[in-house]
Amino acid sequence: MMKTRSGTLGVDFCVLEEELVEQIARRKEVIKSISINKKAWAITRIICYRPWGTPQPSDLANAAIAALLAPPRSLPHVHASNSNQVSAAHSD
Repeated sequence: MMKTRSGTLGVDFCVLEEELVEQIARRKEVIKSISINKKAWAITRIICYRPWGTPQPSDLANAAIAALLAPPRSLPHVHASNSNQVSAAHSD
């Protein structure tokens, strides 16, 4: 079900709600390639860039959710050091 390649994650099939499928498909900074069956609103194939620190998903549903929630690769990782300060650090 899961295939890993250098820096990518590829998985094969998942049916999700239409709105969620569209949100996932828009995450171009996270998804390298995606195939969608729009009749069934099924993601039939997804290959995600795997940002450093993102857990490796075990199936397509998890990969799709990880793609939706993963921080953009091109933006710095932001973390709060306390309630008044926010700093940015690259994870590359």
